Amino acid sequence: MITNPLDNPSATIIRSLIQQQYTLSVYSQDLPQVLQAEVVELNSSTGRMILEIEYIGENIERFSIKVA
Repeated sequence: MITNPLDNPSATIIRSLIQQQYTLSVYSQDLPQVLQAEVVELNSSTGRMILEIEYIGENIERFSIKVA
């Protein structure tokens, strides 16, 4: 894999991992269960990763970080 030297090192590793078969789980001590997630966007320069999480129950937005 050829990488751009300006790429975020964490994003480079994550991109490499998600090219394989994987399961991504999100855990919070405030949630009753582990949630399965899918990476829907990964910014290679900033390392920002957007996940899609399906959860039936209370609103989980209070656990998210909003970045402008």
